[in-house]
Amino acid sequence: MGIRISVLGVGAIGSVVAASLASTDVEVHLHVRGERGALQMLQGLTIGGHQTIEIEASRFLFSCEELPVEDGLLHGSDVVILACKSHAVEHLAQTAATFVKPDGVVMALSNGLGHITTLR
Repeated sequence: MGIRISVLGVGAIGSVVAASLASTDVEVHLHVRGERGALQMLQGLTIGGHQTIEIEASRFLFSCEELPVEDGLLHGSDVVILACKSHAVEHLAQTAATFVKPDGVVMALSNGLGHITTLR
């Protein structure tokens, strides 16, 4: 089985991270929420900038905050990336615990202060 990386928080930063990972051979899992997340599950990711990058939804594994998590995603990620504002780190760290393998790594790409203490 290959490496699985989960991205929790698929907003501005999480989308760019997910798009970069999609160009590799790792299995990429996105944990989304709300209406935007539902669209990502259906349409994939579109990253705009100097050029537009579109990645089909079929490239990713998805879970949604508002739905039960499929058994195959539980404790299956080698790395979980929290891509969020610092006030959301605590909640997403708890969510990460359902995805990360016992010997896996959880890391935060977060702006703001206090998230290092939360992750310890």
